[in-house]
Amino acid sequence: MKKAFLLILLEFILLGPAVYCQPASQTLHIELAEPLSNFFAERDQILRFHISGDIPDSANFFWSLEYRNGAVLERGQGRFHERQASTDVEISVPVPKVNEGVILPVDLKFVIEGPGHQTLAAYNHQCFIFSPDPFASNRQSLSELKIALYDPQNKTSALFDELGIPYDSVFNFEAIEQQETRLFIIGADIDLEHSQGLMETIEKLLLKNTSVLMLAPLGGDIRIPANTAGGFNQVLVAGNAIIHRLDKRLDTFWPPYGNTVASGVEINTISPDVIGRWSEGQKQWPWLEIDFANKTRFVVCGLDVVGKNSDGPAARYFLARLIEYMTEK
Repeated sequence: MKKAFLLILLEFILLGPAVYCQPASQTLHIELAEPLSNFFAERDQILRFHISGDIPDSANFFWSLEYRNGAVLERGQGRFHERQASTDVEISVPVPKVNEGVILPVDLKFVIEGPGHQTLAAYNHQCFIFSPDPFASNRQSLSELKIALYDPQNKTSALFDELGIPYDSVFNFEAIEQQETRLFIIGADIDLEHSQGLMETIEKLLLKNTSVLMLAPLGGDIRIPANTAGGFNQVLVAGNAIIHRLDKRLDTFWPPYGNTVASGVEINTISPDVIGRWSEGQKQWPWLEIDFANKTRFVVCGLDVVGKNSDGPAARYFLARLIEYMTEK
């Protein structure tokens, strides 16, 4: 008896308590490979889930797209045919139709079940379904803005035509100075170094209480507009966080590869007049905003709202929110 006790005690000292000798629990973990939560209505949405951990043989997975009250919109299932340490699962979700102008909150659920319908892992992701046309219910108010568009590259005007955004084309700066408009938009991919007179025109329009939006310029110096009535209240430089500031429902991952930025500004700390130099790339600040005392705004937006507009709802609805933001008083 004493000998058996000594053997047990020796085993405890050398190996520790029996509970520490057991293999660690292989908990399954599910995550979306791309953090998407914005889906266009009436499109098939491809989603890829990454599952890590010990997946048992013949385990099943189930997915569903549900209203927030639990009612199922779409569902599907599949099987893991062999035991594996980790894997990716790709599903195609047929996103249902929603009414024009509607953004529908839904839940995407993914569950892995083992033998006896035992739940091994579950994933719940809050998502939004967007109708294709964010301007469906407010085209009249858009018309009242009398948007003026200067677009030498014709990319932004082509997008506005596709989306049904009303605008007047501007082909020279003298014309815009005589025009009655609440919002002047400078189309994407303009080269500031070869746009003589543009900053002077922007200054005149700001004096006339016209806000100015510049979309993703290719390059050149950005300076604080001079001689603006009452001066400016703030200068704001921002990254992707500006997307959630304007609309918390929108993704900051824009398909197909997640990039949101077309160009941005590198801040200049030397010249008091030049804020910084704008250039293409992902490392600069994509948002520059100057708010003036007369309630006008000058915004340079380097987010790729033109190039990414058909790839997912986030860029398209950010553009809609951006136009609204520019004309808020």
